[in-house]
Amino acid sequence: MRAELMSFRTTLFALAFCATISSACSGNAAPRGSAPSRSEEGALADSLADIVSAALRADARGETADSLYAQGALIVANGEHRTETPRYAGFERGGEVDIASSRIDVNGVFAWGYVEYRWLRTSDNRAEEGRATLILAPAPGSGRWRIVHAHSSTQRPAG
Repeated sequence: MRAELMSFRTTLFALAFCATISSACSGNAAPRGSAPSRSEEGALADSLADIVSAALRADARGETADSLYAQGALIVANGEHRTETPRYAGFERGGEVDIASSRIDVNGVFAWGYVEYRWLRTSDNRAEEGRATLILAPAPGSGRWRIVHAHSSTQRPAG
């Protein structure tokens, strides 16, 4: 388990590093000058948390939310590449999601987040708990933040 966590952290760092280099090379680096204030960073983190929440809510209902994702975004759920809904682990069409906790950190031209969620469908009394990590970056040209990578998983049954 520890080796998997270290491997995951290494992968997340590599993706964040690549996002930074890619953005810098494409001319979309953050403007030089004074660093954003804590309140500006907090406001941006709140805005990005809204994007993540909207993506999860749409996915839980089985709706596409392509405008929240970068073109070519890499989405992985329980080790499986996903290109359409449901994008997140444990989700099936026709449910809703409850976000238990989330955290978004911003560092210049990219942000990363962690979300714990519970997918629910009352029609057949189903529920799944999951976790997701996400990387967000501003889209070239528009500067609007998009999800560029998401990885989610559900808890495996004990035994």
